[in-house]
Amino acid sequence: MSTSIGLLLIRVLAGFAMVYDHGYAKFQVIVNGGTDKFINFLGMGPHASMALSMTAEFFFAMFVVFGLFTRFSTIFLIINMAVAFFVAHAGDPFIERELSFLYMIIFLMLFFTGGGKYSLSTFIKPHIPENNQLLQYLAE
Repeated sequence: MSTSIGLLLIRVLAGFAMVYDHGYAKFQVIVNGGTDKFINFLGMGPHASMALSMTAEFFFAMFVVFGLFTRFSTIFLIINMAVAFFVAHAGDPFIERELSFLYMIIFLMLFFTGGGKYSLSTFIKPHIPENNQLLQYLAE
């Protein structure tokens, strides 16, 4: 039981912090059309890069908060934090990159553990066919 409560706490607190401190701010920037100063990752342009980052930090982080397809959702958050740590802030001192590194570690941990017993996925998982092991795994 303590493991389930621990997963609930880390999932809700890290996910909410991501949504509140990062995702919502990017959502507001996109709504107001100010994406020109964002990183141009893989030549996609700053608008597309900002939209992908906002999608991970806002929508998929909300999925993590509610424990809805936690493993699947963390894939996008892990990639987003890896890009922030290794690409966007590559030249910055570690102290300035530390937050993206810690988020990346937290979401990696949640990828391997899943959302835990106290998540919305516990209600969905029984309806997924047992022979679809990949979807069963990602739904946790």
